[in-house]
Amino acid sequence: MKQRRRQAVETTSTGSRFVPGLTGAGFFVRALGYAVAAWCLCAVPAIAHAVAHLTDNDCAAYLWIAYGKQTLQRDGSVTQRYHIRSDRTHWPENGECGNLQAFYQAKSRSGQAPHGYHPVPILCRPGDAYLDITSQSNAVVDLYVVANCGDRQLTGHTTQTLFGKASSASALPSAQAVNLPDGVDRLRLRPSRYIFYMQTGIPYHFDYSGGAGTPKSVLILEKRKRMATVDLLKDNSIIYTPPHDPHLERAGNYATKETIVLVEATATDRTHVDTYTLLLHRTVLGHLKRMPGIMLFIAAGAVVLALTIRFKRRPWIA
Repeated sequence: MKQRRRQAVETTSTGSRFVPGLTGAGFFVRALGYAVAAWCLCAVPAIAHAVAHLTDNDCAAYLWIAYGKQTLQRDGSVTQRYHIRSDRTHWPENGECGNLQAFYQAKSRSGQAPHGYHPVPILCRPGDAYLDITSQSNAVVDLYVVANCGDRQLTGHTTQTLFGKASSASALPSAQAVNLPDGVDRLRLRPSRYIFYMQTGIPYHFDYSGGAGTPKSVLILEKRKRMATVDLLKDNSIIYTPPHDPHLERAGNYATKETIVLVEATATDRTHVDTYTLLLHRTVLGHLKRMPGIMLFIAAGAVVLALTIRFKRRPWIA
């Protein structure tokens, strides 16, 4: 009996000391418990930090309105589909709209605008959020999309002319008109004759009513890529002239591209990110080849001048 107790407290050949009454299996279980506890102490804070990091980055950086397919209905009305995009390539991830809201106003081309805006439902599925607007007559559609995420307000804005030719045209909206949410109409395009057919090479003027917010930057984006940076003028206006695009000029009269004007401003406790989508066509005359035209003009002038000199030198026969 004394010999067994002596063996229980004596050191082993490896130098480790057994706890009295602890067998080899028990020692393994306790060592495993110590290892699990050490892993939890190190890994749990890291996991918590990662989860918090993902929660902080759950908001999109910005969103914009993209143009989808336009469909001519049997009665002559036109339905335009608009997609809501963000800086993420697959958004919304879970197919839920969250707090996305859309409002539009339809006014005649003469500029007569109804009072208020009308809510329009947004349909969401994984990787796509979209809405449809149908016009039975010629109308200028002013569309806003807004979302709030934490301390960020994201707004997308665009304007498009729809040419509906329904036989029994009636007022486009049917829902009750409402006012836009606060802080939505911050970035506005000034009216001009080019708003009905936007082109490259034409200057566009924007007004920014940021209130207490201080704009960080004005960026020009195409397909989520930064193309240029524009200065905000002293009167909080923006002037941007889209450059001529050779690919667009070769594509034809019906080809378009989307250019995004993005303004980010930070107020006391809120960040506003506003975008405006320009649906651009090639310029009406910019796609014509200038050099061949100039050469043709010079050649025609030379021919006319040569003929004039020749006839002046020819003696008149009585």
